[in-house]
Amino acid sequence: EKSGVVNPQRLELLKRLRDQTNPLRLREEIYELIEELYSLPNAMPGVSEDVHETLGLPIDLPAGLLGSVTLSFEPQPLQGNIII
Repeated sequence: EKSGVVNPQRLELLKRLRDQTNPLRLREEIYELIEELYSLPNAMPGVSEDVHETLGLPIDLPAGLLGSVTLSFEPQPLQGNIII
């Protein structure tokens, strides 16, 4: 917090996220999603399958689970020793 590695706006966002996180509910959601993952059909022995055809299977996520999260695989600039 006092190192100056994270800019003040990002730090405030992270603090709000921490305060809004309910650890017990998060754990429940994780276990629900793991259960959903295990309920997906398994591969059949001896049958070849194109994995790209299986990626479109819908998984019912709890409403609002992702909120306004944006996923990106683009590298982010380094600030200090932390990737932001």
